[in-house]
Amino acid sequence: MLEFNEKEFFLDGKPFCLAVGDMHYFRTLPKGWEHRLRLMKHFGLNTVQTYVPWNLHEEEEGKFCFEGHLDLAAFLKLCQELGLYVFLRPSGYICSEWDCGGLPAWLLRDPYMQPRCSYPPYLKALEKYTQRLAKEFVPYLSTNGGPILAVCVENEYGSYGNDRNYLDFVCKLYRDCGVDVPLYSTDGYFFQNMTNGMLDGCFAGANFRIEGDVAREALKKLRPEYPFFAGEYWSGHAMYWGEPTYRREIQPIVESVDEIYKNGGFLSYYMFCGGTNFGFLNGGNEQAVAYDAPENSPRKYIPMMTTYDADALVGEDGIPTEKYFACREVLLKNCPSLNPTEPLPANPEFQTLGTIQLTEAARVLEQLDRLSSNVVESATPLNMEALGQNFGFVLYRTHVANTNNDKPHSLNIRSLRDRATIYENGKYRGAYMRERAYEPVQLLPGKEGITLDILVENLGRTNFDRIIDRKGILGPVTLDDPCKLFGWTQYCLPFNDLSRVEYAPIDSVVIDDETPVLLRGTFDADETKDAFLHMKGFGKGNVWVNGFNLGRYWEIGPQETLFLPKDLLKKTGNVIEVLDLHHRDALASVEGIDHAILFGDPKNPPAYAPEYR
Repeated sequence: MLEFNEKEFFLDGKPFCLAVGDMHYFRTLPKGWEHRLRLMKHFGLNTVQTYVPWNLHEEEEGKFCFEGHLDLAAFLKLCQELGLYVFLRPSGYICSEWDCGGLPAWLLRDPYMQPRCSYPPYLKALEKYTQRLAKEFVPYLSTNGGPILAVCVENEYGSYGNDRNYLDFVCKLYRDCGVDVPLYSTDGYFFQNMTNGMLDGCFAGANFRIEGDVAREALKKLRPEYPFFAGEYWSGHAMYWGEPTYRREIQPIVESVDEIYKNGGFLSYYMFCGGTNFGFLNGGNEQAVAYDAPENSPRKYIPMMTTYDADALVGEDGIPTEKYFACREVLLKNCPSLNPTEPLPANPEFQTLGTIQLTEAARVLEQLDRLSSNVVESATPLNMEALGQNFGFVLYRTHVANTNNDKPHSLNIRSLRDRATIYENGKYRGAYMRERAYEPVQLLPGKEGITLDILVENLGRTNFDRIIDRKGILGPVTLDDPCKLFGWTQYCLPFNDLSRVEYAPIDSVVIDDETPVLLRGTFDADETKDAFLHMKGFGKGNVWVNGFNLGRYWEIGPQETLFLPKDLLKKTGNVIEVLDLHHRDALASVEGIDHAILFGDPKNPPAYAPEYR
């Protein structure tokens, strides 16, 4: 049982030097778990901290999944077998640069939904989920002989609200589900955030990067009975599409960590092990247009990249970085009692798959009946959640009659979430991006009128602050404001099943520049080695290997590769499928390489604008 006083932790009555690192089981496929956990042991850590994503375990209401890379119990069991303890963060909301902060999209079908407070429908949904989730992790509590030492109540709640009744509800819910280990909270290092997020009877932590002095003073004043604990020590950073990224300087991090230890503190490295936002699961944030902008200045939406390398101590590829070894020295210098005996694991092996030919193609706009999970007619456009869809794309189609005017008309989409590509009679006319300035697309309906298609992509729901972020078209579509267009057909395109797509030899498919297209090919591989797919030359889209969605790629960078774990590979007959929204018909192959390219080419950095292309 984990206990503590104002200065230190105790485990089963003996002093315990708590050394924690964050690794998310759902961001790494199972064959990669053990290697990363052994790196933790070699580093000197004794505890793993992990989130639990509600929107993966209950993607549809009442339908639960705890299999494959979502097998939480298997991950907890492996941690215990390797001699690692666990700090579990199973709250409904996790933030974590993850779609909707981990909240399932089906919650947003309620037009009045108010998450993370005492809104009865939210509490009811959270209760049902937690009761089911508890069956997976309660057997692994330390009080039941398992590795879980503590359970986190919520996630940085003090930055969001002040509903004490809600927090009390969550605490009681855990206790009613059999959680009898210590509960804890961890909040941003500002005094007010900690005040809002802390609960009596729960030990508290602070989240920060190099602001240790501020956080320590706030914790000392608010919770002097607890040891100083950085629940998230931000040793890395988030990574966004279309934004310059980099690796943080190591020396300031080393000095900050050293200061925490010398002042008797404990910390969890966030992230210790990087991972991947597979599929459509990345989050997004709204940030000021400039970092030094005034507080009330306009903000823009920016989506997270597919990689969750996060400049962590261990990269997305499972290879320890220079930061890993520098911080390890600091830990062992300050906590000699840890005395790790785990040898440094050999780096994972990677393979060069070479040129993978894409030999078949299918035009997306001609495959709607095979790709669509639902077709809905309505007078005005409906958002994605109202259509019963969680992820992917929606194609909005309408007919625009002859306007008896030879002057082009400007198309406007109000409240777009998040990115739209526009087609006039199947021909690409332009792209819009949420909260970006653009030149309006010009349409010229002839005598027969035109078929207008607007393909809208959900680029990831915001994961912090304003987490109600419905997708699709949320307002009217106009042709020369304020003339609204009515009479829409919506094709739901979650892209979760490509088995019905009718491919043809690529040479027989007419692919115009900027036409959305699906491409398919096969390749052989070594199923014991990981790989990377280099998407340089493609425009924007997703990649599937043997039916598994590896995630998004986008030419605006800086990420150029997609991680391909060995879990997905077989010796022969691997199938790769590429959705490219802006295809260039000369490009018919993908390069399989043995290393990641996540920070762009420093000699030839990617162009970051215009961001919607």
